[in-house]
Amino acid sequence: MASNLAVAKAHMGHKVLLVDADMRHSCQQQIWKLPNLLGLSNVLVSQAEFSRTTQEVLVNLDVLTVGTIPPNPAALLDSQRMALLIQEAAKDYDYVIIDTPALSLFGDGLMLGKMADGILLVVRPGVLDSAVAKSTKIMLEQARLRVLGMVVNGVTADSGYMYYSKKGYYDNLPQQDRNYAANFTGILLTLYPSALWYSTQLVRDLLLVLFAILNIYLFIIILKRGKQSLWIWWVITLFIVYFLRNYAGVGLLMGFFAYLTLIWKVKIQRKLFVLALVLIPCALVPYFFGQGIFGFEHIAPTLNTEEIARQRENAYSTGGSSTGISIDYSNPINFIFTYGQSYINAMLGPLPWQMKSLVTLITLPEVIGMWILYFQLWQSWSGRTIKNKNNEEILLLITCLIQVGIFALFSDNIGANTRLRLLPWISFFIYASIHFAKKRASIRNLAWNSENP
Repeated sequence: MASNLAVAKAHMGHKVLLVDADMRHSCQQQIWKLPNLLGLSNVLVSQAEFSRTTQEVLVNLDVLTVGTIPPNPAALLDSQRMALLIQEAAKDYDYVIIDTPALSLFGDGLMLGKMADGILLVVRPGVLDSAVAKSTKIMLEQARLRVLGMVVNGVTADSGYMYYSKKGYYDNLPQQDRNYAANFTGILLTLYPSALWYSTQLVRDLLLVLFAILNIYLFIIILKRGKQSLWIWWVITLFIVYFLRNYAGVGLLMGFFAYLTLIWKVKIQRKLFVLALVLIPCALVPYFFGQGIFGFEHIAPTLNTEEIARQRENAYSTGGSSTGISIDYSNPINFIFTYGQSYINAMLGPLPWQMKSLVTLITLPEVIGMWILYFQLWQSWSGRTIKNKNNEEILLLITCLIQVGIFALFSDNIGANTRLRLLPWISFFIYASIHFAKKRASIRNLAWNSENP
């Protein structure tokens, strides 16, 4: 926001100095791609001269970067030297714009506000916490500072929401709601007996969930923050998942492709670029392992309808927990009907009429919990409480639906499904937790808006 305002004033013909005084999480050097060996902090401790430290970035616009991060930013900023520096800059520039940390967390902005002609507040809709807003308002009233105005800083589809906390800028939610999402996920996992059981029995499935969730996380971070240095780790984790369970790796890739093509709202050039970055390594790496482009030579035999039917008959329809569902490939209508039955069973089974053995009864408590969670989500979706939604968490829901769709082809066995759906259910738990946390934040903001029209 500070950099955009500085550019606007410079384009109007005013001589502008942009000062990065955010010694908690500086960003101007990254925005302008400037060296930061010497800056504001160095000027304040007399290690550099002010006139030789500013850097011209545009016509009429100079930037003073933050410099060396000191151990005591507040003491450095709340000093006579800082006040004199602002006075000196005001003689040479029409506008001196100072970028500071969030008022709600640090006193730096209040201290600098006393030295400046006024404060311009910046807020983001759907992210501002009502308690934080009220405390900030009280602080400004008590300090008797001149508030020039408030800027509601909108968010593009590319960037997502940002929120400032003591550890830096965080996405989507205030910290209290991020904690809520993490804690709620932890509760769901604690009440998920199959996850606890298989984590002690099958290391392979434990590693599958670990690397799959890590892969999804890396993908979201790459899209939101443009950290292309993480691509290599994304590729590595994807192929670890692929070699642990090839259907899970294929399911992840299908989910990414669906998200990029159908949901991710960016310019077509960027979308094509990211699609290429996703598809090229996924096509070539299996090839070098002798499995063909996209691993098709390895996967194709398992997609044969006769092979699927054989696996379903001999491997997954045995034992006391088989539901006896067969997929009919004779015509599209029969396939949709029978596959739909298998899908519902894979996602929500065992259903009441499928309680035929001890295994199905054992899985009943966690399934009832899942039914309740689906019902709560359905009510939340229909309520449309959340405003300004980001869509990154939708990738977790897509992962869940696609992974279930894959193993629903070859399994109708309740016992086997409890293991096969570990990854999709855990993905769904994380999605639900983020969704409820966003709803919680949105309800709180709506309440604050009604109290402060």
